[in-house]
Amino acid sequence: MAYFREPSGQEDAYARQFSPPPADEQEEDFYDGYDDGFDELTEQEVPEADIPPEEKARERRRLFRIAAGFGDLGASILGVLVILALVAFLIALLRFLSSDFSQTFSLWLNRL
Repeated sequence: MAYFREPSGQEDAYARQFSPPPADEQEEDFYDGYDDGFDELTEQEVPEADIPPEEKARERRRLFRIAAGFGDLGASILGVLVILALVAFLIALLRFLSSDFSQTFSLWLNRL
């Protein structure tokens, strides 16, 4: 079986293979040596002086592209808001024009 040791006696028969040691034998740094390979390597960071200038320029271009993308998004949202405001203004203008025409033609009908 994958998670159990071979039974060597009755007392540790079917003991879990990956279980932590009992509380009296457990140390404070039990998991210090454990590495699953998914942690970030913060201990081996490269100093800034060791980064080649081409890499720095590439990183700067990437950051400028991200900033330009946010600028494009902001401009698009602002454009949509301006268009919505202009549509609302146009609707208000058409309502005013409609009411003005009805008042103007009703006065003409009364004069005849």
